[in-house]
Amino acid sequence: MLYTTRHMHQRRQSEMPHKQRIYHVRKSMAAIKLVLSERTQEANIRNKRLQWERSERRALKSIDFEASTVWPEWIPGSGREMPLAAYLTFDVVLRTKDGQKPLEKPPGEAIQLKLTCEDRTFPPEANRGAFKTSKLYLRPQAPSRPSELNYCCHVTLMGDAFHSDEKRFLVEDGVVPDAYVIGGHINAELSAELYGRPLGKGPVPVKLLPSKRLRRRVEMQMLNRELSEKLKERYAMEEDPTLEFEARAVQA
Repeated sequence: MLYTTRHMHQRRQSEMPHKQRIYHVRKSMAAIKLVLSERTQEANIRNKRLQWERSERRALKSIDFEASTVWPEWIPGSGREMPLAAYLTFDVVLRTKDGQKPLEKPPGEAIQLKLTCEDRTFPPEANRGAFKTSKLYLRPQAPSRPSELNYCCHVTLMGDAFHSDEKRFLVEDGVVPDAYVIGGHINAELSAELYGRPLGKGPVPVKLLPSKRLRRRVEMQMLNRELSEKLKERYAMEEDPTLEFEARAVQA
C-alpha cells in the first residue's frame, strides 16, 4: 500500500505525506523475519535432537556392542596396518542381538573413532590433525548378512605427528653419526564408540608404518653417503701417487 501511494505521488509530482512510514515498516518486517527464522532454527534443532535420542534408544536396544567389530577379520587383504600419509579404508560392522534386521540404522555421526599410540590419544579431525577421517557412510546391506550394518571409513595419518620430534621410525646405523635407517613399526590401538559406548571386545591392535616418502628420503641419504665415500677414496688416490701406482699395478 505504501509503495502504491508513493508511486501515485511520483506520477502526480507531489510530495508523499509521512513517507518515513516506509522505513519503519521495512524495519518492522525485517525484525519479524528475524524472529521467524530463529524460531525455525530452534524447531530444526529440537527435531534433530529428538530424532537423535529416538535413534539412540532404538539402537541401544537392538545393537550387540560386544559382537560388533572395528576393522573386521573378513576384509580381504587387511593386515591391520596403517601406512603414514596414505589413503586407507576399513569398516565398522554393527551386529544385532537377535540376528534379525536392525530396528534402527544409526547415522555415521554416531560412531566416533580413536587412535591410541604410546599413551597418546588422537581423536579424528576432519580438516586438521594427525588422525584424519572421512564421514562414515553406510554400505548397501548384504543379503547374506541381514543382521549387520557395515559402515565404511577412509583414514589418513599425518606422519609428522608420529616421527618428526623423536624420530621413532628412524634408527641410527652406528657407522656415521646423525645417520639414520628405517626402523620398525609403531604399535597402536584403534577403537570405536557408538553413542559414547565402546564397540567390540576391546581396541584393535594396528601397526603404524613409515610412509613411502620417508623411505625414499632415507634411501637417497644412504645413496648419497655411499657416493660421497667413493668420491673421497677417488680423490685420495689422485692426490697420492703411490696409491695410483699400486692401483695401476693391480689393474695390470
